[in-house]
Amino acid sequence: MGGPVIPAPRVWAAAGCGGTGRDLHQLGGLAGVGLVTRRIGTASSVGGPMAVIQESPSGFVHATGRHAQGIDGFLARELPWLVATGVSTVVSIRASDLAGHTELARRLAATPGVSGVELDLRHDPDLPVASTPRGAAQVLDAVVSQLPGGQHVWAKVSAAGTQMLETVSAALDHGATAVVVTGTLEAAFGDGRPAHLSGPAVHPVTLRLVGEVRRVAPDATLIASGGIVDAASARQLVDAGAHAVQVGTGLFHDPLLAARVAAEIGAS
Repeated sequence: MGGPVIPAPRVWAAAGCGGTGRDLHQLGGLAGVGLVTRRIGTASSVGGPMAVIQESPSGFVHATGRHAQGIDGFLARELPWLVATGVSTVVSIRASDLAGHTELARRLAATPGVSGVELDLRHDPDLPVASTPRGAAQVLDAVVSQLPGGQHVWAKVSAAGTQMLETVSAALDHGATAVVVTGTLEAAFGDGRPAHLSGPAVHPVTLRLVGEVRRVAPDATLIASGGIVDAASARQLVDAGAHAVQVGTGLFHDPLLAARVAAEIGAS
């Protein structure tokens, strides 16, 4: 494997947290910033209970169900605006099976203006197709076979489950151009319903994951996501070995956060 390919720009709005990008753009929040879209599926879908986001002293506790924008609507209504605005766009995709991943990649490969795709390989017992090292390898093979050379293929992992490093190795061996590590943690609401925790409290977790992935894949391009609240916290992740960062729930408090981070570290 050659050396890392540094993503440009180096700061991205994390999947889902930037919405369609329109509101951030109007406020100046996409200046020097790329956008990872909300999750795109083969068809529009809403699954499980209604999405819930609650603020806690540690950050946001959230459960978003299986919401996904369909590929048809995304290509017809959202992507043309992103292309016209000149926003670097990586599309977050996830499907329930290999055929769905293949179809999504095929549709996006034929569409100008897409910089690449992000594959959510985080452990999910309810959606296991990409949640194991073997599944990750199969999904990467399916997606990479459809995409032209030069496009990003990002593999997103977290510490949930027990095989994160094995999944990282499988993804890189099967064509991932970068690994996105997120410190998002499994959590619960006050009534016991399962949820996830994002926000300032997970920043030390993200730092640990960056170090772990860097040790097993020293030549890989690494993108860190989780707990960024200012340029200093982003810089810590870069100093730990990340080549780029994604800003997520911090945008809910400060829509200009990613742009400010980009102004400080994007050109360095």
